[in-house]
Amino acid sequence: PGITALNQGRSEFKPDGENSLIRFPDLVQITGSQSTSGSTNFRTQRGGRIELPVLTTLDGFFQIRSTGENGVIDLTALTQLTSLENKVSLFTASSGGTIELTNPNLIGVDISTTTTGTISATTITTATDSNVRGPGTINANLTNQSTIELNKDSGPIVIDGNLVLDTDSRIEVTIGFGSEFTVSGKLEVTGAATLGGTLEINQRGAYSPQVGDQFEILTFGSKTGDFQQVDGLALKNDLVGQLEITDTSVTLKVVAP
Repeated sequence: PGITALNQGRSEFKPDGENSLIRFPDLVQITGSQSTSGSTNFRTQRGGRIELPVLTTLDGFFQIRSTGENGVIDLTALTQLTSLENKVSLFTASSGGTIELTNPNLIGVDISTTTTGTISATTITTATDSNVRGPGTINANLTNQSTIELNKDSGPIVIDGNLVLDTDSRIEVTIGFGSEFTVSGKLEVTGAATLGGTLEINQRGAYSPQVGDQFEILTFGSKTGDFQQVDGLALKNDLVGQLEITDTSVTLKVVAP
């Protein structure tokens, strides 16, 4: 109590275990590592908790990871994280861990989740030159200017809320996973999606497209708008991809040119 600011370059805060807690009740601002050679780390393990209930500002190179069942990092007051120029900070929730936010503007921050990891907020705004990776759940409305990577077959990225894809937004999706090459990366939006930006189609190396193949790559409760650009529709075997966009989904179908 009483500490309102910290200057912590290349430091680590790590509660390890279900009854472990690091709490700074009055901390408003942290200046983290200003060097690309090492980050300032906040990391929970095996159910530990980090509580920073009034922290509004993070400035520097950070690695923020919540790992383990019931692990929580409370950043509900955070309004802005600005990373170093040409260096991307990282938010990761995995193995049952949760990162709690409210309405942050994340400048130069990669967001990464696993199938049992959750990042929760009211609204998250991501910036260009960063990435959203899964699988996992973002329990928030997402305003996206970054790259959403759908390049794994281990499960979808779920946006449990609304999604706005701004002009600078990019979605990269790989098709042709699985033993039968019938699986693709996928984005599931439970609410409304505002489409925009660029959609890029990538083909898994072992995948040999056949006419009639199809991949549901996006689903949503409703949609407005459309992608401004679609790349990668020229497929192997002299075939092409054709997008079928409905009120609730985007499906890629393989057709003859």
